[in-house]
Amino acid sequence: MKIGILQTDSVRPELIDKFGDYPDMFRSLFRKVDPALSFETYDVQHGKYPSTIHECDGYVTTGSKASVYDDETWIKALLHYIIQLNKHNKKLLGICFGHQLVAEAFGGKTEHPATNEVILCDALDHAHGRRWTFRQSWQSIVTPDTKRALVLCEAMHESADVDVPALMDKLAEGIGALWSPPKKCGVITAASGRLEF
Repeated sequence: MKIGILQTDSVRPELIDKFGDYPDMFRSLFRKVDPALSFETYDVQHGKYPSTIHECDGYVTTGSKASVYDDETWIKALLHYIIQLNKHNKKLLGICFGHQLVAEAFGGKTEHPATNEVILCDALDHAHGRRWTFRQSWQSIVTPDTKRALVLCEAMHESADVDVPALMDKLAEGIGALWSPPKKCGVITAASGRLEF
């Protein structure tokens, strides 16, 4: 199987010697699962794409410092390419910025957190990222040893009082199929300003 890496940025120069660039990281990670995989990297930030969409069996979009909302020609071209991949039933894995691009290409939205905005700090004062910006700290990662997890859903729209519990029930159902922690759901409302169970 051949995987096309759609590179959207590079690792900072001072870190490349220690960690490699994004394509190196993905090759290393995927080869742990299947050493027979082959890879081709395309520098989409500089307009380099496969000569045909069928050049690879599947594609991965990397992370980037860019925002899906930046008015950049290369981002618009990549959004179009993602739609074409879907039309041709090509597998696509979006990582970080790449995931946000996939959401944007198909009508989803991402948000910019405010500067220094953190959605919560745990009991040890570890900061955890907000929303789907994929900037969680290492303390937020779920591992096989995880005993507890906090799923946080923010909503400020008109039907949030109905939508949030429905979303949490659906998430609990999906998570419960794989893992059976005790479920405890709390809702913070603007009216109460406190956690209600």
